[in-house]
Amino acid sequence: MIHPLLDAVYTRAFFRDRLFFIVFFLGCLLHAVLWTLLFLGFDTLATSDTQYITLHYKILFGTDFVAQWFSLFLVPLCGFLILGINYFLGRTLYHIERRFSIALAAAALAVQVILVFSLYLLLQVNLY
Repeated sequence: MIHPLLDAVYTRAFFRDRLFFIVFFLGCLLHAVLWTLLFLGFDTLATSDTQYITLHYKILFGTDFVAQWFSLFLVPLCGFLILGINYFLGRTLYHIERRFSIALAAAALAVQVILVFSLYLLLQVNLY
């Protein structure tokens, strides 16, 4: 909060930056895909008799980390926290360094891509 007038100018410039908006919008879109993938796979997963699911699987040793079914919700929760923190930091630091805020948005997008892929693999391990 530098000054209310300057803060309003920085906020407008922040939301008008197309590159930041596109990268952040894609991150939010992938986060929505993450929740959708979880609920579509969770419907099949919840009908099984098991209370525990596999959270880590190695090819040589098999399952090595098992937890309760609700721990699967930590994947999109971590994605939401990273997306929110990077958005807040990017918005706060935008007037100081524009490229840094875009890098934060790109990092959040990369994390969302990794989380979607990891959730897909977790669902594949637990369903088949």
